[in-house]
Amino acid sequence: SVDNKNLPLAQTPIPLPEEKATKLSDFINKIEYAILPEDTKVARIDKAQKFDNLYFLADYEITRGISIVNKNLTDITNIHNFGEGPGEYLTFLDFTINKSKKTVDLLSLNKLVRYNFEGKFLEEIKLPGIISKIQHIEGDNYLLYKSKALHENFKGPDNTSILWVWNSLSNELTRIPSPIELE
Repeated sequence: SVDNKNLPLAQTPIPLPEEKATKLSDFINKIEYAILPEDTKVARIDKAQKFDNLYFLADYEITRGISIVNKNLTDITNIHNFGEGPGEYLTFLDFTINKSKKTVDLLSLNKLVRYNFEGKFLEEIKLPGIISKIQHIEGDNYLLYKSKALHENFKGPDNTSILWVWNSLSNELTRIPSPIELE
């Protein structure tokens, strides 16, 4: 037995559940399968999101694109702008749905590329550094994740933090301290 009362929070052991096997039926009621239309431009789905009556399916590596499919799987829009020009991208790291503007915001290496739900390019926004993941919060605000694994020589707002709130309009960054820092 270990006395946990005097251990710092970061060193407190996390108890493991006694049950090692969980049945799928314990947390899933029903599984439905759907065959995607042939016009879909995703080969391996890395991320999927649903908004309103649309499904957003992203393939970061093979096709480097996003397919937007309606709930009936009939209407398809593909964002597949691989290249170096305006509205194009070379690297596709993540995407998020901007629910305020009703846009698909694609995270490239040094820019956010914004498209409408019909796949039309709208604008590019320069990022404040190298970012790994992005999530729209509301309005012009995003939650940014910068992996600690990124090389320290890459430009970035701060090499000690991994989470930031970024306002894409003002380019203002707000650092989110880790819970350990707050202790």
